[in-house]
Amino acid sequence: MKRIGMVVAVEIDAVLKRYGEPISDEVVCGFQLLTYKSGENKIYVMNCGMGEIAAAAGTQLLISVYKVDVMINFGVVGGLTDEMALAKTCIVEKVVHYGFDGSQGLHHPQGQYPGTDSLYFEADKNLIGIAKKLYPDLKTVTCASADNCCRSKR
Repeated sequence: MKRIGMVVAVEIDAVLKRYGEPISDEVVCGFQLLTYKSGENKIYVMNCGMGEIAAAAGTQLLISVYKVDVMINFGVVGGLTDEMALAKTCIVEKVVHYGFDGSQGLHHPQGQYPGTDSLYFEADKNLIGIAKKLYPDLKTVTCASADNCCRSKR
């Protein structure tokens, strides 16, 4: 059996609509945790609220306590193109944290963390392949993440 973890910021109604009633609904460390069974898999849905810190805390809780095999971040974000600004579902292949700035003192480009060779954190290629096979019409994108809004394509 696979254990699948999912963090959800505010779109919990979409999860409830998709999966229905959970087999359990509890509060863990201040977060709502819904548990589902899907075939041989157990799905843990952590409703962690908005923000990167809340998402990181919910993710780490699912990894450390529930020993999930796979993590999915489910959310609605804005887009910088007309196509993606319409709340389209997409597959995120890599993430850049443009809000991190190590250029002062650390001499790294904005968005690049010390000890890494790239601006990007790449998603698991195997999971991307599975998602593309299941949903071939979904666009693959790069997610630019920070605790502030991105207002231009720059």
